[in-house]
Amino acid sequence: MAGRRARLDGRHCAPREETRVGVETLSRTPAVSHFALRNNGEAQGLLLPAVSGEASIALRVGVYAQGENLEATISGRQHVYLPQGIVERGEDYEIVRFKEMVRES
Repeated sequence: MAGRRARLDGRHCAPREETRVGVETLSRTPAVSHFALRNNGEAQGLLLPAVSGEASIALRVGVYAQGENLEATISGRQHVYLPQGIVERGEDYEIVRFKEMVRES
């Protein structure tokens, strides 16, 4: 019966080797941004805005040094992100929660 679904009491059953995946919405308004790093480098990340004054940023593994502030220019304004903790780590990414501040010029 490989590749077929078996019927059990009138319902379809998934084959045993089928993988199921869940989806979680991290932000309604994600934005790809570039963040200045302490070593004068720059990293691309995914800005995940949350409640006012907070944001999470998804970065490639190894880009973020724990405790490091990140900075970005967004819509002509300088944003500084103060780390609050790592929310999640995966094989090729990490999501860090930040307090977001906007520098006044």
